[in-house]
Amino acid sequence: MPGKYGQRGLRLKATLRDETAAIRGVSLEIGCNIEGFDLPIRVVLLAEVKNKPRAMARIDINGSRHENLYAICGDAQFSDAGQTHFHDTWLHRGLTIEQLFNGDWDLPVARQIDDMPRKFSEAMEKCGELLHIGNLSEIEEPQWQPKRFPF
Repeated sequence: MPGKYGQRGLRLKATLRDETAAIRGVSLEIGCNIEGFDLPIRVVLLAEVKNKPRAMARIDINGSRHENLYAICGDAQFSDAGQTHFHDTWLHRGLTIEQLFNGDWDLPVARQIDDMPRKFSEAMEKCGELLHIGNLSEIEEPQWQPKRFPF
């Protein structure tokens, strides 16, 4: 998958299930740059809302800074969540579905994650804890393909 600014990337999308059934309309998407773990990674919990997959929670690792700029962020307004942060569903509990999905915001509130591990499997385990998904650490680490040339 070509990423932002022409970067090469990988995307894994899967439905959520337990031993007996899949959770209809809910999925998980993990996207990263193929060049390495130190580049932006997104782990997104999606739910079908109005026949379209919408982010219900998202973890950004090494992403863009998130500064909680809008008044809709409440007590978190103007707090800097840094480059590794969690858009927790709990942080958006005061918003209506209309505000969350028909406004100008894409999960407007985030909190910083200070203890994200630097190894892929451990980071996926941490993401699983945050999203309450039991086996994310079982996801096989991508075969990173660092850029060989500076252009």
